[in-house]
Amino acid sequence: MLQFTLDELQAQLEYSIGLAEEAGMRIDTGIHGASQTIIEELEEHRLLVRRRADTMSMRPGGSWSGSAQMSLVDSVGFLMTIAHLPPGSDAMTTDLAMQFLRPPPSGDLLTEVRVLRMGRRTSVLDVDILSEGLSGGPVTHATVSFALRPASDAGDGASSPSPSQPANE
Repeated sequence: MLQFTLDELQAQLEYSIGLAEEAGMRIDTGIHGASQTIIEELEEHRLLVRRRADTMSMRPGGSWSGSAQMSLVDSVGFLMTIAHLPPGSDAMTTDLAMQFLRPPPSGDLLTEVRVLRMGRRTSVLDVDILSEGLSGGPVTHATVSFALRPASDAGDGASSPSPSQPANE
């Protein structure tokens, strides 16, 4: 069952990016700033995320780099997973397999995430990346799995806070 609304998940994304930027971290997650990433739809078993093109994610010649697509898959998979967990929970990537079907040209990418399994300890997701510049199906297909650590298991306070749950200072 979803634990976040679309607006709450977008706020969580913006909050996480802000924390990383404040700490001086280089954001290399496929989600470079909230203005580049928009969560368009959130349903129980489906998430649709738009990722705007930027020069840091492009290869010479104007196509999206494989590493940017891989980071995007990992990031949107994480978002879909935590959307099902109580605030303050965490998830760690345990497996990611990708098939690059054709090079996506510069332009927005639409990433569709579908839940294959959301268990108590693991999640398994199916991800398609579509390019607005191309018709005819996905440019990349992936499956990604996460080990889950719900907030109730974190007990030691090691889990990351949510925008509505400030960090202990």
